[in-house]
Amino acid sequence: MDDNTKFVQTMPATKRNVEALSQVKCEQKTKRDKAYQAVDAAEQNGESRAVVKNLKLKAEDQELKFAVCSLVTEWTAQQRDKALLAARKKLKVVADNVTKDGKVVSHGT
Repeated sequence: MDDNTKFVQTMPATKRNVEALSQVKCEQKTKRDKAYQAVDAAEQNGESRAVVKNLKLKAEDQELKFAVCSLVTEWTAQQRDKALLAARKKLKVVADNVTKDGKVVSHGT
């Protein structure tokens, strides 16, 4: 498990952490793209099949790391959004029970 994976697994869902995860996701995408470029270059330069195969395995590993990071980033953002939506709903209930002059309205409960 690399440092980015450990970092991702221990983060609570806050806006700052979602932004940090997005940065990690971007870094993983860059590594993935470079790995695939290395495969293409090796194939164009006529490298041996063993070298190309090794580079493809490294590229697939980077693809997996990027996919995991993407999923965790999306999940973390959803968890943050759930908390925000719940808070917004509570505020709406409170706001619905207050008149314009600031008095609390009782609905006969």
